[in-house]
Amino acid sequence: MEEQINLAKVAEDHAKKASADASRLAEELRQEQDHSSQIEKARRTAETIAKDLQTRLDEAEAAAMQGGRKIVQKMEQVRYGFETARGTGTTPPNLFFVPVPPAEKCNNNHFEKAPVAVSLS
Repeated sequence: MEEQINLAKVAEDHAKKASADASRLAEELRQEQDHSSQIEKARRTAETIAKDLQTRLDEAEAAAMQGGRKIVQKMEQVRYGFETARGTGTTPPNLFFVPVPPAEKCNNNHFEKAPVAVSLS
């Protein structure tokens, strides 16, 4: 009889341990599921931000290309103006040729600049 009581107590202890393990595992599962849903939400947010940034980058590149074209057109107009003023009508070897302004003069192979008034408007 005593042996059966001991066996019942041992079985009860095993049941309590199994119940505690099941509760612990259920809590760990809930925490992992919460963590997984937070990670998924962060991933979706990151994807949305990445798509938005890519759109903004594409728009900025398009604007830069448009602005670059306008700058090239203005430089071509300036170059054409210089060519017309010189009366040559030929293209200088460097498209970005900038003549030395009259405010600068050469003295013993050094460039000296005359004082220039600057307007901050």
